[in-house]
Amino acid sequence: MTTHKCQLERGIQKREQVQEKMKTFIIADTHFGHKRILEFGDEHNARPFRTIDEMDKALIKNWNSVVSKQDTVFHLGDFSLCEFGKTQALFNGLNGRIHLVMGNHCKHHSVNWFKDVGFYQVYEYSICFKNFFWLSHAPMALDKKSNYVNIHGHVHSPKRIKEYEGIITTSHHICVCAEMINYTPISMEELIQNAPTGHAIKKIEKHYKERRGDEE
Repeated sequence: MTTHKCQLERGIQKREQVQEKMKTFIIADTHFGHKRILEFGDEHNARPFRTIDEMDKALIKNWNSVVSKQDTVFHLGDFSLCEFGKTQALFNGLNGRIHLVMGNHCKHHSVNWFKDVGFYQVYEYSICFKNFFWLSHAPMALDKKSNYVNIHGHVHSPKRIKEYEGIITTSHHICVCAEMINYTPISMEELIQNAPTGHAIKKIEKHYKERRGDEE
């Protein structure tokens, strides 16, 4: 009985250690296999790759350098513009349990198409994460007094962010397009740490930490 109890406790401890190591990452607009994405933008934000093959390999290498197999990744749309077999092959080369929030280039396929590729979950529309992060492909209009933060993709560059003036605010929006995060998934912890002072994400996180402290 004692031996069984020790084994059970070790098993629980090991599972808790694995869970502590698990992280959540986020990225948008990888555009695997999309030749025209290399022509998109200007000299300040064009993708620094000579060929699609070079870009795809770099994206996969960067991804797996930070994401482990047990981590969770939210991809905020426009994953790949390849046919099914190539898209699945690219997907299978990536670490993590990957969720997809569909983007404008994803609408050519169904939810089931992406599920067959291998995505853990597929969402047609924006989702709320941790009760205060709205994860979407395109930026969402939020009231300046909103208690939410919108993490989004779609705009690709600082220049295009300016085109969304009136929708994107520095206090409630964070862009995670591949171009904006060095073509590498970024962890939620890093997003929070790197948010500007006064950003809603900092205020909300402070509120939740204080509330957790009261509960302990």
